[in-house]
Amino acid sequence: MGSSTLKMFDNATPPELPGMSRRVLRHVIVKHDLPIASRILDVGCGSGQLVHFLHQLGFDVTGIDRSEEVIEASRELAPSLDLRHSPFDETAITGLREFDVVLLRDFAGYDDDLFSERSLMATANLLSCLRPGRVLVFLARTGAAQLETPAVHSMACYQTHLAAFPGVVKTSVLPDSYAKPNTWKSLLVGQRPTGYLTATMQIPAMPISRDDWLEFAASAARLRRPPCCQAVQSARPAA
Repeated sequence: MGSSTLKMFDNATPPELPGMSRRVLRHVIVKHDLPIASRILDVGCGSGQLVHFLHQLGFDVTGIDRSEEVIEASRELAPSLDLRHSPFDETAITGLREFDVVLLRDFAGYDDDLFSERSLMATANLLSCLRPGRVLVFLARTGAAQLETPAVHSMACYQTHLAAFPGVVKTSVLPDSYAKPNTWKSLLVGQRPTGYLTATMQIPAMPISRDDWLEFAASAARLRRPPCCQAVQSARPAA
């Protein structure tokens, strides 16, 4: 392993947050009033940098990712972290329960149609991992086209997807820097500010069983909505 990878797990130096500013992380923690020792599930955790960072802050964090190779390598470097390989099917997360926040970043299960049964069932499983009254948060990069991980879906896609389930949905865009007046150059070229799209679902305070969450997903899938924006774009023939 290279020195940069080893430094990532150096307890004396908090790691840099991959693809996420501290301002965005602060928004997630403060907005949802998360005390120290709150339980967080990081879906799409990669090498576990965010899991490590949150662990150092005193949170009880579990990370899951589809890459078994990355997870195994990270476990060797940081055996104290709770990092798990998950293909994101129904049984993979059965043992994960009672989280205060489920944080979703760049997970392949949502690359296609958000209105598909596969995507809806994936969200149902994750919602079933939450404690009553707690939150699931989608985070996606948005703005300039040159971003490495631009938002895959529009805000409306996330809103409609989460509306399939009981709870309160809120969406917002957090710019990378505090809002500044548009310059003539930015207006002429149509440049949008870079930042993060957030879509949050706060589930009801009453307990809901996993079977009921799955039934909400199945009912939404039976509506057979037209594919969401990304699926439509993928289906268009090349010019």
